[in-house]
Amino acid sequence: MAPGHGKPFLSSKADLENLKQRLEGQQKYFFDAIADPDCNFGLNPSWVRFYPYQLQAKAGSTSPLELRVRNYRSHPMHLEAAVILPAGWKASPQVLELTIAAGKDGSAKFSVSIPDDWDRAKPRVSLAADVRADGKYLGQIAEGVADVEFG
Repeated sequence: MAPGHGKPFLSSKADLENLKQRLEGQQKYFFDAIADPDCNFGLNPSWVRFYPYQLQAKAGSTSPLELRVRNYRSHPMHLEAAVILPAGWKASPQVLELTIAAGKDGSAKFSVSIPDDWDRAKPRVSLAADVRADGKYLGQIAEGVADVEFG
């Protein structure tokens, strides 16, 4: 065996069988512990995420913000998302809709507008994506930040 961490070592057929049994047990544990039949949703907290995570933008400007989604399901998934922004900021569209093919990645873009008179005492703000997947409300499951520059 040549693991990614540590030195290579010899392993026997019994070692490999033991590893197989432990991995199967771990997989069963995850399927039992995670309430979704596609347990990778529970193992990957970033299956819905913003790109860039850290948005660099200027007060008085409009910037693109991408929502990236990984669909672990064996069927297409319809997603609706709204960006939760500070008061006075605007997102277009207000609610983004996209359908992601089974087992694939998908993405769509928002435009985020920051008011010209944004408070200089708040140069970094949090953003969230409020998400509904296949009609089921999931809440604010993705987050990011915006660093605001002032001219």
